[in-house]
Amino acid sequence: SAVGLLPAALHGLDWRAFVSGAAAADAATRAAWPGNPAWLLAKAWHSAGGGRGSRAMVVLPYRDRLQLLGRYLQQLVMESLGKAQDLNGDIVHQGLTVYGNKGSTDQHALVQQLRDGPDDCFATFVGTWESLSSGDGAREVEVEPGVTSGDYLLASML
Repeated sequence: SAVGLLPAALHGLDWRAFVSGAAAADAATRAAWPGNPAWLLAKAWHSAGGGRGSRAMVVLPYRDRLQLLGRYLQQLVMESLGKAQDLNGDIVHQGLTVYGNKGSTDQHALVQQLRDGPDDCFATFVGTWESLSSGDGAREVEVEPGVTSGDYLLASML
């Protein structure tokens, strides 16, 4: 919100770039459904959750600066979708349970559960374009000549 722009400016952050990015995201999410990233993500979550949130969502952000994304989505998604009644007043008791931690440090336990545990959850992997191109100065780790750990992550995400 606009309230956060002053503290961002005082901390030396480029608040104009933030507003510009927000405007671009707003325009993208108002687009028609085939190219609307918000619609595509909501459709994927709806499908993966069986339309009623019958499976939990595990969020694995793979960037230090996205560490709080899982907690944010827990608050946003669970508060927004966790409902006892539908719009007609019928009892439905539905929602979407969200578990989130930083993928690069917490992935072992979460992926172990996803792979070998009960089939009661699905994963949402989150990366940044900068992590793919090293444009933000992040150090990419080569795991073999010419291949970084981020390359393997991207292959999993695609």
